[in-house]
Amino acid sequence: MGKSVNNLTLVVFWALLLCLIPKIGLGLQKSTADKETYSIIRSSFQYSNEKRIIIHTKTMAYEGWMDDLWRKEIFGKEGEGFCVFPNAQLEETFGELRFKVKSLTSKRLFKNMLEDRFILKSNEKAEGILILAEPIIIGEYSFLFRKTKSLYVQKMDPNGKWDYECGVTIYGELH
Repeated sequence: MGKSVNNLTLVVFWALLLCLIPKIGLGLQKSTADKETYSIIRSSFQYSNEKRIIIHTKTMAYEGWMDDLWRKEIFGKEGEGFCVFPNAQLEETFGELRFKVKSLTSKRLFKNMLEDRFILKSNEKAEGILILAEPIIIGEYSFLFRKTKSLYVQKMDPNGKWDYECGVTIYGELH
């Protein structure tokens, strides 16, 4: 009897532990976006006249098409897409981005962290929905991939605000 109680206790302990591991995350990776992510998303639409901006409730993880950013048709010595390299700093950040993009994971977004004009939807096929990757910050630049197979680049101004720097269309039209 004592042995079966100990075995049952051990089984219950491991079952509880396995249930809690995904919730705790073991500090390996956060499953929700951080405050700066929301700041970058909001600022990337600051010049938009759209009254409603529908985005997916989760950011997208790394996708293979993102590597096409460095194809020779897009990437050149003078710049990339609509991103002109006025100095070596932006060119270097694009080089670093090449490695950081592979670590993109999906993260949950929350409505209360966005402005009222943003609407979150979980249906990827909803009309007009934008699916965004979590922004990657390198130095004073942020890089926001969009499922429309484009990249929106912002630079932090001296006041700590993100502002449009340039964009790259990987396939199709830049939105």
